[in-house]
Amino acid sequence: GQAEALSKWLVTDHPVRSQQGGLATFLLRSRPPLLAGRGFLAFLLLCAQLTFAQTLPTPVAWTFAGPSGSNDRIISFAVDPRNESVIYAATPGGIWKTQDAGATWTAVFESQSSMAVCSIAIDPQLSDVIYAGTGDDQSPRPAQGVVRSTDGGRTWTAVQRITDRPVCTLAIDPTSPAPIFAGSEEGLFLSTDAASTWSKVLKVPVPSVA
Repeated sequence: GQAEALSKWLVTDHPVRSQQGGLATFLLRSRPPLLAGRGFLAFLLLCAQLTFAQTLPTPVAWTFAGPSGSNDRIISFAVDPRNESVIYAATPGGIWKTQDAGATWTAVFESQSSMAVCSIAIDPQLSDVIYAGTGDDQSPRPAQGVVRSTDGGRTWTAVQRITDRPVCTLAIDPTSPAPIFAGSEEGLFLSTDAASTWSKVLKVPVPSVA
């Protein structure tokens, strides 16, 4: 019938290409066979289907980059402000570091008594200085705090334990690295001496710090 004839004309004899003005302009200029009644409705439906198909986004392909191991999820990550190929990933099984944009990963937190890490932040002015909030948001344990590395994760110093809930939020002022904020379900904590000491400044749960 008319619909079949139009379909052959449109798809086989006159395949649609990207035309300035869109599909409607292309059809008007190309003068397809005249249609009436049900044929015209089928024509409109076919135009809608082709237009929709042309606007579908290209599927995104994902490739596993790591880190490999027994960790079931990445809770947080931080990118070196001086080198975007250097990334730190915080997991329930420790901290992993890549220096080649994810091609390979190295565990850098294995020497700690507790491996669970819930947040991570990099000093915006000294990117070898890294802070990590301890704990696991899905398996909380008491006596959590913030640990610090001054050599890009090779060694870590455990500092004051500040809360009995996982420290899943860390933030550093980008204009002045002295103030460091850490958040847990017990409140917001502030350090002005590179995480050596902390004071509680809010007594409400703090899931994030902007």
